[in-house]
Amino acid sequence: MFEYTYTRSQAIQDGILVPLSERLTFTANLFEEYQDIDNRNELISKGLRLLSIPDSEDSSAMKLRVIENDKVWVIMNFEGITFLKPDDY
Repeated sequence: MFEYTYTRSQAIQDGILVPLSERLTFTANLFEEYQDIDNRNELISKGLRLLSIPDSEDSSAMKLRVIENDKVWVIMNFEGITFLKPDDY
């Protein structure tokens, strides 16, 4: 059986993810909406704050938080933290 994983590095190379730091990325779609650095930093702060709150649905492999219903999510896994639109998932 062959299992394939699309890595964070591949997604960055393909332009799907925009790296903001070594472990923090935005999907290209969301990055386009958050060109203003103050708005982007506010979103990042809110997402990191939500990720710091334990949730019963967290697994050892992944945490997902809804920042704005039907608009913005943040996912933390072994590769880093990614901010995205639900449609980008």
